[in-house]
Amino acid sequence: MDILNYITGEEDKDDGPQERKERTGPYLRRRENVVTIYPDDWKTVGLNTYRSWCRLPYHGHPKGCTMWQNKKKNCDTAFRKTQLFDDVFDRDAIAWMVWEVFDIGSYEKAMHKKHPDWSTYMCRNVLYWQGAVKKRRNERVKEWFRRKNLWGKYAGVTEGFCVNVYATLRNCGFYLEPIKSVKIMKKCCFIIKYKKGGLGEIEQRKAGRNLIIY
Repeated sequence: MDILNYITGEEDKDDGPQERKERTGPYLRRRENVVTIYPDDWKTVGLNTYRSWCRLPYHGHPKGCTMWQNKKKNCDTAFRKTQLFDDVFDRDAIAWMVWEVFDIGSYEKAMHKKHPDWSTYMCRNVLYWQGAVKKRRNERVKEWFRRKNLWGKYAGVTEGFCVNVYATLRNCGFYLEPIKSVKIMKKCCFIIKYKKGGLGEIEQRKAGRNLIIY
């Protein structure tokens, strides 16, 4: 999840739907690279719609993501790609989204200087920078778990479970930019409470006191 542009202000409690509705623009819930997700912020879709997104064409990949139906990755059969949000997580519980910032604009310039024959697409390719940014983001997630004592109750979700990430974060006050013009990236992870009963409780028991990031 690469979500763009900053928000300001800080909030860590639910003020009720009316006050949340009245907060507009960029002055929303920022706290140390953490934004609060309230129940009515979530935007989810049906399973067929969600799974179809993985097959949308993009640069160099007319059939969509190469991990779809990949025998080694098995992404299309992964738990997060085959389950509905409300079957696993508690929509009514307070949640958070944690992110790590990456200056893709400066990185692109440096790569162009190092490899003058490379295209802009190559200079921005996630294969060269995403791993290190993910690692730093996951450290932020772990720190939030420690601070809030979320072990065994919450999970980290980077994608999946039919969440429309962009629509959800627009509801939280983020402004999204076209990927080609982005200068600052945010690598994101939701922190969501397991649902009592059913699949949520099964996953919670599997996790125990460990942090699971789907």
